[in-house]
Amino acid sequence: MEKVRMLFSDRLKNEVIRYLHEQGFVDLRKSKLEIDDDAPSEELNTLSELLIKVNGAIQIVGEPKRPRFEKKESKLGREELIKKVNKTKYIDRLFELNSRIKENERDIEALDHAIYIASIFKGTRIDFSKLKSDYISYKAYVAERKTSNKLWQSLKSIRNAEIIKKDLGKNVLFFIAFEKGLNIDEIVKPFKLEELDLHAAYLDGNPEEVIEKCLKEKKRLSEEISKAKGEISRLGINLLELLSLREMLEIEIERESVKSNFKKTEYTFLLEGWVPKKRLDEIRRGLEKLTKGEFELERIEKEKEELAPTLTNRPKLLRPFDYMMEFYSVPRSDEVDPTWIFIISFPIFYGLMLSDVGYGLASLIFVTWITTFTDPDGLVYNAAKIWQLAAISSIFFGVLSNQYFGYQLNKYIGLGNFGFDWLKDATTILLITILFGVVQVSLGLLLGFVNKWRHGEKLVAISKLTAILTIASGIFAVGGAFFNMVGPSITLYAAIISIVSLIATGALSGIEAAEITNLMTHPLSYARILGFGMSSVIIAMLIDQAFTPSLSHGILLFILFLVIFILLHFMNMILGIFEGIVQGIRLNFVEFFSKFYIGGGIKFKPFYHKKVYVK
Repeated sequence: MEKVRMLFSDRLKNEVIRYLHEQGFVDLRKSKLEIDDDAPSEELNTLSELLIKVNGAIQIVGEPKRPRFEKKESKLGREELIKKVNKTKYIDRLFELNSRIKENERDIEALDHAIYIASIFKGTRIDFSKLKSDYISYKAYVAERKTSNKLWQSLKSIRNAEIIKKDLGKNVLFFIAFEKGLNIDEIVKPFKLEELDLHAAYLDGNPEEVIEKCLKEKKRLSEEISKAKGEISRLGINLLELLSLREMLEIEIERESVKSNFKKTEYTFLLEGWVPKKRLDEIRRGLEKLTKGEFELERIEKEKEELAPTLTNRPKLLRPFDYMMEFYSVPRSDEVDPTWIFIISFPIFYGLMLSDVGYGLASLIFVTWITTFTDPDGLVYNAAKIWQLAAISSIFFGVLSNQYFGYQLNKYIGLGNFGFDWLKDATTILLITILFGVVQVSLGLLLGFVNKWRHGEKLVAISKLTAILTIASGIFAVGGAFFNMVGPSITLYAAIISIVSLIATGALSGIEAAEITNLMTHPLSYARILGFGMSSVIIAMLIDQAFTPSLSHGILLFILFLVIFILLHFMNMILGIFEGIVQGIRLNFVEFFSKFYIGGGIKFKPFYHKKVYVK
């Protein structure tokens, strides 16, 4: 990455902003030069208000779950765009219809409440319209049957009170008319009661009349709502135009807002930012053509503690891994990017821990279905794309290990005894997984050497090399002592080298000395691949042995065993998927990354708007 400073004539500001925004090769930063700051124009407020308006209209019609690509609208100029949004009548009509629906829904809620109260009083001959007096107060409560007798006794203590009691089944209604000014709250306070609002809207007659009128009014309002929703649905034909207008407004807002990053003089404006080295000449040529030479571009040195942004440019298929890395921590631009190793190792770990063709195919179908309705820029979609690759790996290792929902079917597809057997080759698989751990941990330490050396921490960098020597010599020492891999003399020398290099690692690594305790445990941690992989295979085999359905036992037992068979395999698959994902990520982020990864980088974010609906 190169940090550059560019100076332009003020009259070219809008053209330069448009060009930079369309090309998307500059990550703009605020200059610290002691000159005046630039600022957006008052049009920014107008554009923001219009964006809120268009967004509201889109929400009324219904935001599409995924981008729609029927066609693309031509980009409008700013003035033309503002005029178009202001003159688009159906937007105001959408807000009018939506307001009418909300108002009618509130009225229906009030009607439902009135119907509820009136239905409780049904058969009592009470006229709600007459429950207004200067001398008498009215209260109504619904009480639980178990407390109704005690409440009845308490209410009878009110002087000059008229009480109507109605059985509601599980509950009891109490209607009380008493002298105005009396406080009966203290009497009813000890009881768990529901107080009814006798003056609620639409309570203007006897219960039967109220219910009849409310039902008619509710029907009328429901028809109005249905009619308004129908018109909104018809206006939904303009959704693509609304989405295009929103995108145009967002583009204009970004172009206007970016001016706050500029510096200005009376006749010029200045901007700074980061650009990829490979595009520097392209930028220079493009600006030369746009401004007819009326600009200056110079490379500038970054500040002492300033960190250049991190640029990744991976194939589309692998970009979800960058998305996941951002959740952990963006790699720094001055360290080795471990994403490629994560891309290779994670599917392998997952595939080994769920090495079954049936499970792999089932999860591949499921996760592919997820990608059809999730947001391509969201977490779920990107996690699903990674899971797709992992599921393919699961199928591959399932073929290698001859596992098809626990059955061994390779001989039926012409592969014979091709591959390996989890049970017969357990020792070999264990050694391979530990060796894999040794290789990846050693690679992590080697990358740690590179990173530390780049940052001037040379003693710590050397400690990474001595740590690799500790692991390598330790393998020969342990292998010779317990497995006779090498002769006694080599075993002794390897043990001495391992001990000396371990001491040297601790002495050189300083604040990272605590890491030496993991030099043996982390490579051994990769043995979990064998544990989880074998457990999944064994459970699948046990399910097959115990619950494989057979018609020879009768149709009912066949159906019962089939249900159990599918359910147990499903549970085993879910467990395997969970462990494969969690442990595959852990082996990378804990055992591997801890040896070298710094993180905390700044993602390269060019001044650019991804156009979906606009040409």
